[in-house]
Amino acid sequence: MSGERPKREEKLNLFEQGFEIVPYRDLPTAYQMAIAWYMAINGEAWDDVINHDKVNIPEDVENSDDPRWHEGYKKAVTDHLPKFVKKYGKIEFGIATWTAESLISSISGDDTFKEDGIDLGGTRAAFHKPMQNYFTTEYPMENRWPVIMSSFEDETFQDGWHRFHIYVANGHEDIPVVFYPEDWHFEMKAEIDARTPKI
Repeated sequence: MSGERPKREEKLNLFEQGFEIVPYRDLPTAYQMAIAWYMAINGEAWDDVINHDKVNIPEDVENSDDPRWHEGYKKAVTDHLPKFVKKYGKIEFGIATWTAESLISSISGDDTFKEDGIDLGGTRAAFHKPMQNYFTTEYPMENRWPVIMSSFEDETFQDGWHRFHIYVANGHEDIPVVFYPEDWHFEMKAEIDARTPKI
């Protein structure tokens, strides 16, 4: 857990907006769900809680493009959430709510966007176009799953691109985020706290 602060100003500025570092067990449910989904369904880091052979998915479902696959796994993660909390509850995560515009600014500096010659205006326009994720075109303002920040210098998100796109396309002005804290996050948090007036 070391790492360095982002060298890209637009990415570093995201963290200057402020953040908290919280154990998994104390995170809002939507954050717990997004992390468990990423760690146990998209990946295998937490693949010791859910028995995938027992997830209730109809036999005729061929792949994750079928909404019934998503429904079955979402129910499985929801049902097993207390087990995730019990097993991984002490692990700390960084959480924040940052402006959509500041995130778009960071994304416009990602390598994939720069390589395609997409500037800030083009990036902004791309995310304001309607899109669909798991057959969903909008999310409520409450209990939103956060996007997961990338620790790599050349990209903004590690996961959650589709839901971010839907949030922005539907006019959400601020976006929940979560990240894996490194040493520099704790240092920056102390700096931010030190210059914040005490009430």
